[in-house]
Amino acid sequence: MNLLHVVNIYFTIPYFLGEQLSYFQDKGYNIYIICSPSSEIERYSKLHKFSYCEIPILRKISLMQDVKAGLKICRYIKRKKIDVVTGHTPKGALLAMISAYIMQVSIRIYFRHGLVYETSKGFKRFLLISMDRLAAKLATKIVCVSPSVCKRSIEDKLNLASKQILLSRGTCNGIDV
Repeated sequence: MNLLHVVNIYFTIPYFLGEQLSYFQDKGYNIYIICSPSSEIERYSKLHKFSYCEIPILRKISLMQDVKAGLKICRYIKRKKIDVVTGHTPKGALLAMISAYIMQVSIRIYFRHGLVYETSKGFKRFLLISMDRLAAKLATKIVCVSPSVCKRSIEDKLNLASKQILLSRGTCNGIDV
């Protein structure tokens, strides 16, 4: 089984994924990560034994760059025969969910690490909420990292409650049992 994580920035990988990489490898998954270019990712990939692809995923909204990144993600999904796509970070998740949906990946997981629109106003807030709703609509499951994010997602009508889960009391890096 091939599992792809998409993030837009390297430093989130150790924080968001941590020991999940070895956990899923031990379960027989092949781990792939797409991330913006970084001087650290090659070293980290060798240490944690995953394959990666550097694709520029900007934090800001840039329609042309975002379309280019989405097309590259689609090609990567096809080339690596990805079975599960997990999107992290607002932009990484949005591009991951759109690309995985286009490529007909049947398991699309949106990890909602927060609500980026909370501090925005006006049209920017509307746009960020719309982007989050689109990522959520295209996801087959949404994992919220805290009870407050879970509750606010439902209050703000980002997705159906039935699509959303909260692991234990919330976490972005799994639960030790």
